[in-house]
Amino acid sequence: MRKTIENQIAYLKNTLAQIEYRLKNVPKGYLKIQARKGKVYYYHHYKAKDTKLVQRKYITRKDAQLAQVLAQKGYDERVKPLLQKELKELESFLKNTMKIEWMRSMI
Repeated sequence: MRKTIENQIAYLKNTLAQIEYRLKNVPKGYLKIQARKGKVYYYHHYKAKDTKLVQRKYITRKDAQLAQVLAQKGYDERVKPLLQKELKELESFLKNTMKIEWMRSMI
């Protein structure tokens, strides 16, 4: 069981490192998806540098990779705190388990 938890901790640390790397290299803003009359439209929402107002830019098919990157960014931003919480709880559990094993060995 201990080895399984250690493997899960390593997996979570690796996944969080990948998320951190991806989040460093993404454009500002977020993806907004709208469906109208049976068609799907993708928009890049971001704050303008000069006015600080939220701007909206239509994402064309040739810029589909931008929509993909923004979608991944949104997912990463939502998943990151959940993974961090799980990692913290697993590390705490492993630490407490090691204390219990140590106390049992002293008896």
